[in-house]
Amino acid sequence: MKDHKYLVSFAVASLVGITFAISTSKTLAQQTLQPSQTVSGIISEATSHLFVFDGEQYLGEEYNFEGRAGEKIRIAVEKEVGSNLLPIIVLIKPSGSVGVINNNEMELDLTGTWKVRVLSSQKTQGRYQVSLVKRVDQGQVLNEFLRTQQEAEARRTREAQEAEARRIREAQEAARVKLQEENLIPPSWGLTRVTCSGAGLVEIFINSKQACAIPTANLSAGRYGYDPVKDELVPLSVPNTVNPNPSNQEGSGF
Repeated sequence: MKDHKYLVSFAVASLVGITFAISTSKTLAQQTLQPSQTVSGIISEATSHLFVFDGEQYLGEEYNFEGRAGEKIRIAVEKEVGSNLLPIIVLIKPSGSVGVINNNEMELDLTGTWKVRVLSSQKTQGRYQVSLVKRVDQGQVLNEFLRTQQEAEARRTREAQEAEARRIREAQEAARVKLQEENLIPPSWGLTRVTCSGAGLVEIFINSKQACAIPTANLSAGRYGYDPVKDELVPLSVPNTVNPNPSNQEGSGF
């Protein structure tokens, strides 16, 4: 059980003239205060640190917590049953400014690591519990939730648009390649196109593409390139040229 409770927060007043120093040979091990978590402590000559506050020495313990500008907090210190401790609560800003704490809720004005020091007045000692409470701003929580949802929706929309644009580009490219391959041997040439596997075929190379056809009386098996100016197939292995459409000496119009 606890027999006394101090609700404390930072006095938002001028801090000019308030000084704080540490005068102890003990190692100062800071403990972290988490929101809504209670931490037990003890102030005694055997274990506590000696701090100099505003020109006087006090035994005490130090804690820290992470705060953001605009957050509202309240620090509670409760002495345990049988404890003679009369605490003084001091808060130190991330900037190093120091102030005594009063009973009002505090709104943080800086973002960073804040320090809380529990000191014993009148050389009292004893056990206590300290806790940090952060008041949740429901409007801020809602705004943050809506902002997150809007960002997620915008990201999904952007990704869907990019995926659709990519699909269209790929489909257009596939259609272009297919059309190019189909036009390697126009129907006007009178050739029967087949897959390029096996020997004894007409192999035609146009724009780094290859197409194959069954040999005819006018076009024997072999490797050919295409001359679009003359509309002729040019054998790649023999010097003769062959018109792919004997019935059209003026050109087939590839």
